Amino acid sequence: TRSFGATPVLRGLDLRIGAGEIVSLIGRSGSGKSTALRLLAGLDDDAGGRILLSGNPSVVFQSPSLLPWRTVAGNVAHGLNQIDISPAEKAERVAGTLAEVGLGEHSGAYPGELSGGQAQRASLARALVGAPELLLLDEPFSALDAITRHTMHGLLLSLWRHHGFGILLVTHDVD
Repeated sequence: TRSFGATPVLRGLDLRIGAGEIVSLIGRSGSGKSTALRLLAGLDDDAGGRILLSGNPSVVFQSPSLLPWRTVAGNVAHGLNQIDISPAEKAERVAGTLAEVGLGEHSGAYPGELSGGQAQRASLARALVGAPELLLLDEPFSALDAITRHTMHGLLLSLWRHHGFGILLVTHDVD
């Protein structure tokens, strides 16, 4: 459960996402979808009840939220800050993940030099580089044009098939 002041936003939410499963949480703006995602991501610890996660979650938000002073590779490497690996392995994982999302040739670019779709790919790469078992997506494609959104849907499904992580997609868009 989660309330803001006296206003309950989530009551009795029981959500299970299995390994390799895609779950969409669909609802109107203000219905608590993003609140549920933030709780699962550990970004809000003011909830009642229990949250049990097996494995590490990673989040992609509606806005890419890239650090403008870091290159694309630097932003993606930021997703490995909590993992103790060698600099060589970090560089290898960043390069591999950027290649997977189609940004290998843009690793040295800065966020301001990217299109909206490229910036969202960089954000997706940052979320994937740590090999999450659960990918939490908070309306990640809603700000993109229809063609880019369709391309990103295909990319996400391809990555999901290849890596087998679970997905929670929060959206208000039934399509």
